[in-house]
Amino acid sequence: MVLNYIIHLKKNAKQSVGKAKRGEISVNSIRDYLHGIQSFLDFNEIMLNWKKIIKYCPEEVRNNLRAYTRERRLQNFCQKLILEIAVLFC
Repeated sequence: MVLNYIIHLKKNAKQSVGKAKRGEISVNSIRDYLHGIQSFLDFNEIMLNWKKIIKYCPEEVRNNLRAYTRERRLQNFCQKLILEIAVLFC
């Protein structure tokens, strides 16, 4: 039953990089869904072979997006501030 759920998630998951829209899930979040199921089943003492189940999960999709550094945020703020000052004085 868990394997059928993984196959269902794989079919409906978004395969590309980027933020998923409402109602969509990312391929990278399938393992998070499984951790919740695993925790529930372990709590209720239902034993499954999780090594085998995890192998059905799709590979994660990587992206090159990174958060701004503190210096980059400060630079963007200063550029906006200079632009606003220029607009006020012109």
